[in-house]
Amino acid sequence: MCSSASWVVGPAVIRMLQGKPTKLNCKPTKKKNTKQPKKKFKVSESPTILIDEETDGRLARVLSRELPAECYLSFLRVVIKLKKQATRIKQASATRLLKRQGSTESVSGSIPILDRACTISDIRFREVQSIKELHPEDERVQKIMEGKRLLGQRLENFKLKMQTVGDDGNCQFRSFSHQLYGTEDYHGLVRATAMDQISKQNRDYYQMFFDTCVDLDRYIEGMSKSRKWGDELTVKAVSDAYGVDIHVVQSTPDNWYLHYDPEIRKVQKSLFVTYISPIHYNSIIVPNKQLLPRLSYTHTNGG
Repeated sequence: MCSSASWVVGPAVIRMLQGKPTKLNCKPTKKKNTKQPKKKFKVSESPTILIDEETDGRLARVLSRELPAECYLSFLRVVIKLKKQATRIKQASATRLLKRQGSTESVSGSIPILDRACTISDIRFREVQSIKELHPEDERVQKIMEGKRLLGQRLENFKLKMQTVGDDGNCQFRSFSHQLYGTEDYHGLVRATAMDQISKQNRDYYQMFFDTCVDLDRYIEGMSKSRKWGDELTVKAVSDAYGVDIHVVQSTPDNWYLHYDPEIRKVQKSLFVTYISPIHYNSIIVPNKQLLPRLSYTHTNGG
């Protein structure tokens, strides 16, 4: 019983009870947008770069095999050549498959380097996402895990540790951000800086890795997007843009150390990252600087 309660009935409800047509004011309430807008970094933004010249020099000297500074250029050219060969093989294979299916079409023509890069990146990203679903005895998973163990042994020999960064497709730029600023949060800024280097600051240099200007433009457009996997060109671009040398310790059995020199050194800083081939970059940290041998080291400007 609710005899003591007071009820207030609006006119619209009374009209409904009387069977008369009525129009209720049922405007949906606007939900507040609780999502934080994505921050677009500008190259002009400049957080403080962490400098520890002595530690960087000692660590660089430990890792360095005294490779010629121009080695990175030959390496990049070989990578581009291999990708072109792989593309031609895929085209021929696709054409044969169409013929077996009774089609008269053929797969031909030059695929822009952006398409090749996107295909490789997308496949690698999907493979990373599905690794957990694969059986642990899968040959590819075993190879990656073996490489990771080998990389761990190398770092242990050098008294180094690996700082794991996010695996959202931005890992290369996250690793460089951690090396530069002590946090991976500025990965968007690092990506923007690298793409500015490729598209504006030294476009003629990077053009030689592409067949046409259109190919380079498409590459820049794709690589400028978040979650697009970085490649060898972006490593070089970060090195040139910040004027730092970059040391990459890989998980591969051979040729596991890569060194990128900048065209012009702008700051006495070196970046040290790991690469678990072919899926992920991480940052290298020195847990105990006293364990590094005190060797003389002089920075040189790359040409």
